[in-house]
Amino acid sequence: MSRYAILLANSAKADDPTLSVGATEARQNLEDFQDRLRHLGKQSFESTSLVDENCDDARTKIGKIAKKLVHDNSPDSCLLFYYFGHGVERSNDLHILFKDSNSAVLPSMLAFQGIADTLFGYGHERILFILDCCFAGAAAFKVYNAARPGSQFSILASTVPTQLAMVQAGPHPFGAFSQYIFSGLRHIDASEAKKVTVATLFRYTREQLQMSGHQQVPYNVDGGVDDFLLT
Repeated sequence: MSRYAILLANSAKADDPTLSVGATEARQNLEDFQDRLRHLGKQSFESTSLVDENCDDARTKIGKIAKKLVHDNSPDSCLLFYYFGHGVERSNDLHILFKDSNSAVLPSMLAFQGIADTLFGYGHERILFILDCCFAGAAAFKVYNAARPGSQFSILASTVPTQLAMVQAGPHPFGAFSQYIFSGLRHIDASEAKKVTVATLFRYTREQLQMSGHQQVPYNVDGGVDDFLLT
């Protein structure tokens, strides 16, 4: 593995139908993201996408992918973990909800501590987490706990740990944070000296959210990957 992405998305229902994201929309947007990651030149990522899985199936598949990947310590290598969907904060941790999850039953959800332990535990030393869900910033507590000596990470979270994430309405609704992350990979305004790094992509996404009036505060934690070149 040099650059690989695990892309996880779940449908997200809302009271307002225009702000709901079905499995079809989630799959279409993930396919678009995969295409962008595949066409970044020397910085391209291979990827696997998981859409609307059951909780146990997703947990198992993430573990198998992380175990199977051949990791290296080259300056160019990176594992990207992306999530879109519903999230809740429980016990100072972000918990991911699947179609068979119950937010009142902890074991029915996927705790982010488990994801971080798995990815770092299999020896991946440079990980970029991109999280688009309510309370996404809560994942930071557990990433710090899971990181090994010498490992590096960055977290781009759609919100601080106490806040709700917004959906961008339209013919193909999806997370507003995600939409700007996706577009930033191909937008000159997300670059600095014609290069897009983790830091410049986050800056662009934050600015676009502010200008579009979305009431959410994206959250960035740099554990050594913010200068990593994306395109």
